[in-house]
Amino acid sequence: MPASGPDPVSQRWLSMFRDPWVLVLLLAALATRLVFLPERTLWFDEAYSVAVARQPLADIWGLVTLDVHPPLYYWVLHLWINLFGDSLWAIRGLSVAAGVGAVALAAGWLHTFAPLRAVRIALALLVIQPIAVRYSQEARMYALLGLWLMAASWTLAGWQHKPGPWRYPLVYAGLAAAALYTHYFALLGLSSHWTWVAFTRRGRSRLLGRRDWWLANGVAAALFAPWLPSLFQQLNANRGLDWILPLDSGTVPTALWEFIWAGSPWSLWPVLGLVMPALLTWAIWQTRATSLGSQRTAVMLLALLPIALAALVSVFKPVFVTRYLSFAALPMTLLLAMAIDTLSRSRPRAASMVFVALAGVQCVGVHNAWQGGGVLDGPHATLNGTGPLSAIANEQWRVGDEAVSDGANYFGLLYYLRHHPQPWLRVDGKPPTFTGAFATLSRGTRSPWLPSYADLPAATCGLWVFAVATDPQRYPPPDQWALAFQEQADATLLHYYRRRSCAQPSTAQMPASGNQTLGP
Repeated sequence: MPASGPDPVSQRWLSMFRDPWVLVLLLAALATRLVFLPERTLWFDEAYSVAVARQPLADIWGLVTLDVHPPLYYWVLHLWINLFGDSLWAIRGLSVAAGVGAVALAAGWLHTFAPLRAVRIALALLVIQPIAVRYSQEARMYALLGLWLMAASWTLAGWQHKPGPWRYPLVYAGLAAAALYTHYFALLGLSSHWTWVAFTRRGRSRLLGRRDWWLANGVAAALFAPWLPSLFQQLNANRGLDWILPLDSGTVPTALWEFIWAGSPWSLWPVLGLVMPALLTWAIWQTRATSLGSQRTAVMLLALLPIALAALVSVFKPVFVTRYLSFAALPMTLLLAMAIDTLSRSRPRAASMVFVALAGVQCVGVHNAWQGGGVLDGPHATLNGTGPLSAIANEQWRVGDEAVSDGANYFGLLYYLRHHPQPWLRVDGKPPTFTGAFATLSRGTRSPWLPSYADLPAATCGLWVFAVATDPQRYPPPDQWALAFQEQADATLLHYYRRRSCAQPSTAQMPASGNQTLGP
């Protein structure tokens, strides 16, 4: 028989919103995730997200199979764009909504077993949690993954308190499947749930021995099963991960520091690199629980076990990427908030000093996060000039012009160029096969590959060439093309060439020549 009576977990979560400070802090979390939202140019991965999401919904499954991620984020972004458009506010707004929702769920989870003061401390830190803010501002799947895992953890807490109702296993199964369809590192977060369930106390709340626990996870596995052939295809292709650095002694401490700094501490290594491991060790000791099955232990496991597992796997195959583990920053902040709250009961002045120091570091970190680029992103993260340089091309575009990319900024051009829905992609020799990120190009109106400038349409008179500043002449045009001007913004160069046999544009029609550097 299902358990009857009020649900204590839901009641405590709802009661949290009666506190005015909670509401103010949640609004502040929204504000920090909206600051500078449309200011940065879409970088490679974000622009790729938009390119995939713009495809027909039925095609996304097959396209994503040729890359390295599962499809759910792209489906959700596709529907989101249909509802709200594809402005930068809109496409990044999905991550904002997911990020703020994850913060609210994390605070609600904490309030199921901790006092309201700890919730306020956690929210104050989550408002300016740099890595959470950063990936709540990007058109990628990391904030959405955090939302699913926080919701699953909150559901699991309710399930432990009230094992009877079937709504908990059904909701948990759906959330677990959604997380797996969003990012494969969800498996590491769900592993922390399994570890925690294995340690729950005996009796009604011991989920590991209950049929509904196994049925819920069986349903989640069945929902994910249709994607398994695509997953095996991605694993066999082994594409798109060669940029991940091998694990070394500084990988994990650096990642923990990046959680609160949104930058690399290498210039200060190893002294500051050890601060976060020491702080977390203190937090674990400060919040040590009497029962391994307590909710405090669940928070600790979700914060630390995925990082440990990712490091273990990386011993054999490098997969450790800080942003893939950004969901762990939410429970990690809860762990630190619990430790500060516990310390405040015996040594309030010391607790205040720890809170102020941590918040001060995070304030610098959130500033770093707002700047974008840097160590938190992968290759091509600093190509923030694609947007402003595309604006120049849009303004000065003439009949007979074509756009060419060397690859790193191609998806950004798909988004920003108004006059050229599918720019050319310069390659040497035979066009590559349609795999990896560039698989989306197979859905274009024509083949985008440009083996040689001689293959351009005969009527082409102007050529907008977007290149990486570190390799500006990777594909130099032949002698029949003359350089009219060039501009640089961030790490992106724009060259405009005119065919010598075509009439030259007047000076008034073109920007001033020279190496002018523009802001992102």
